[in-house]
Amino acid sequence: MSDEFPDAVTVRIGKAVESELNAIELPENPIIERSYAEWDLQLNGAWQIEPSDRPQLDIVVHTTEVEIAHVAQGVLGFHVPVDVAIRKRFGKETQITSTGRIDVREIDALLKLHQAAFLSLFKIRLREYDNAAWKETNPIVAPWKDHLRELRQFTSIVRTTFTANLSRP
Repeated sequence: MSDEFPDAVTVRIGKAVESELNAIELPENPIIERSYAEWDLQLNGAWQIEPSDRPQLDIVVHTTEVEIAHVAQGVLGFHVPVDVAIRKRFGKETQITSTGRIDVREIDALLKLHQAAFLSLFKIRLREYDNAAWKETNPIVAPWKDHLRELRQFTSIVRTTFTANLSRP
């Protein structure tokens, strides 16, 4: 079993999503990183990052929310949710002096990145792990308004669920 399955299904899906997103030209040239998120979906202060010229795009497989079902004799189906979170914290240079707000064009550009990430994973079979196929996608938030106001940060999340079958060796 050790060589037949080099990684867990969840890890293979996370790596394949990272590969998909790295293979395309995304707007805003984000820093793409797969991780086991240091946050939860309450979107509290742990989401805050340092200001940067480039947005951070995190790929997070939610291993605690994986659903496993018996598909056939000796075959299990894994339903694996993957969040793609986009974060960019703004410096004072993006602030409109008269209003104190972030320039709306900055937000527009990040919403384009959010949409591009969403569409790149929509109804596909992952090239790096072709056993994994798209099941559904749900935008969770884009943008999180409290983060814009309180952290001066754009935060969006798209959750895509992939399904992969695994046969018992």
